[in-house]
Amino acid sequence: MQAGGTPKFATLEMNPKRAAKETGVIQGTVPYLGTFLTDLVMLDTAMKDYVYDENESAQAMDDTCRVGTVTAGTLEKLVNHLVPSLQSGDPFFVPAFLCTYRRFATTRQVLDLLFKRYGFFCPDREEDEQLKNAVCSFLGCWLDLFPEDLCQPSDLSSLNQVMAYVLLNMPRSALALRVHLLLTRLEDPESSQAEPR
Repeated sequence: MQAGGTPKFATLEMNPKRAAKETGVIQGTVPYLGTFLTDLVMLDTAMKDYVYDENESAQAMDDTCRVGTVTAGTLEKLVNHLVPSLQSGDPFFVPAFLCTYRRFATTRQVLDLLFKRYGFFCPDREEDEQLKNAVCSFLGCWLDLFPEDLCQPSDLSSLNQVMAYVLLNMPRSALALRVHLLLTRLEDPESSQAEPR
C-alpha cells in the first residue's frame, strides 16, 4: 500500500511503462524461466551433501547458494544462452529451459533459433569444434530428458530437422547415429518390433 491507502498495483496499471520498469517484466519477455531456476536452486540447496550446521552463519550459506540465472528474456536470448551455459558448466540452465520452454515457444521455434545461431562452423577451428560439441551435447540432453518433444510418431519434422542439421555439421558424431536410429525406428515401427531385444 502506498501513502493514502492506494494499492501500489493500481498506479502501476495506469502507467504500463512504469509497471514494466518497477516489476522488471518487459513485454515480449519470458518470465517463467527465472521462477523455475529459483526453484531448482532452492531444491539443490536443500539437498546438499552435508548437514546444515545451525551455528553456520546465514551469510556463508547465502554465498554458497548464489548462481547465475536468467530471470527473463526474449526467446532468442534464451536460446542463444543455451550453448554458452553448457560451455561454462552451468548445470541448471539447460534443464530449466527444457522444462519450461513449452509455455512460451514451440519445439520448432527453438530449433530454428538454435540452428540459425549455430548454422555455420569453420573447419579445423578449435573454437568451432568446442561449439559443435556443446550443440551436440545440448541436443543429446534434449533427447535424453524430453524425447517426446522431438520424437512424435505422427510428426517427425522436428527430428528430421535435427537429423539434417547434424548430418551437415557433425556427420560422424554419436548423435548422428543416434538420431538416424531413432528416425529409422519411428518411421518403420513394424521392423523395430520384429527385432530381438
